[in-house]
Amino acid sequence: MPTVAHLYPFIIGVDTHARTHTYAVTAANGEQLGIETFSSTSRDGSGRPLG
Repeated sequence: MPTVAHLYPFIIGVDTHARTHTYAVTAANGEQLGIETFSSTSRDGSGRPLG
């Protein structure tokens, strides 16, 4: 049975908490491509990673 890394070029992880959300993107070869933390409490949505 193939693993996720064999099926997809990227793996995206999300760690959600009451005040922040952290997103990480890793390539299938294990290289970390990016990690960002956003506020989850802003009322205007400016802390959201996607518009």
